[in-house]
Amino acid sequence: MEETALNHICEQLLHAGWKLSEIEQLWDFLDTYVQTSMDQADLDIQYLEFIRWLVLTGRLKD
Repeated sequence: MEETALNHICEQLLHAGWKLSEIEQLWDFLDTYVQTSMDQADLDIQYLEFIRWLVLTGRLKD
């Protein structure tokens, strides 16, 4: 990410009430974060359709 973009984001976070130490912790986390396939579950359309059917037929509420 560009330095100007990083500065802009830092300014926004500071304006939103973040402490400098919190921003530094966020950058450390983002710097070491490695995305894996476990980060997001696959959406199975048949499962979603089944859940929708359960709700529409009143078998599943809230």
